[in-house]
Amino acid sequence: MNRGEFSGRVALITGGSKGIGRAISLAQDGADIALLLRGDRTAGERAVQGLRDRGIRAQAWYADIAERVQVASAIEDIGSRLGRIDMLVNNAGANGTGALLSVADDEWHRVVRVNLTGSFVVATEAAKVMRAAGGGGIVNIAGASAHRCYPGAGAYGPAKAAIINLTRQMAVEWAPYGIRVNGVSPVPVRDDTPWSSMSRRWRRKWPVCRLGARGCRRRSPAR
Repeated sequence: MNRGEFSGRVALITGGSKGIGRAISLAQDGADIALLLRGDRTAGERAVQGLRDRGIRAQAWYADIAERVQVASAIEDIGSRLGRIDMLVNNAGANGTGALLSVADDEWHRVVRVNLTGSFVVATEAAKVMRAAGGGGIVNIAGASAHRCYPGAGAYGPAKAAIINLTRQMAVEWAPYGIRVNGVSPVPVRDDTPWSSMSRRWRRKWPVCRLGARGCRRRSPAR
């Protein structure tokens, strides 16, 4: 059994089956992990087993994070089975490409729905549980695109930037309930997901050629 700083607590992580979410799951230092996932149940069970193999108690629940009824049902079940929710990491997101002049309305709404509305729905449902328990902690994942604009990023950057303001609004409103809300903006992280090939293209444009985990090696210029 993993014993650490967060032993006895429960961390809810959305989109935790791969990439940054998987790394976050491994870093919770003794907490029980509740993964809230959508779609690929095989990947979800593989992620759960990977955590259990490391001595971490973990379970997976499945829901469309932008659908409040589904999220509320999952969170109610998490609370019933695990007894509490102390921490939430809003990590799940959806990529979106396409220049603003050409991006279709349904693509715009899809990206905003998953990234912004999904973060809002999961956080508000989890906050209700935390408020009743006297407090908790929430971390919303924004990303580098929340601060910088890239050609062809379409709806993705605006949706991520909105998460920053949403985080501030949550922090102001929920502080009286003992709920701490913070946001982080990691750069792309190298892993075995489809994001990897995209990250390789991006890092060619960066002066230091570095990703969030392992970067490429570039020769120093001749002096």
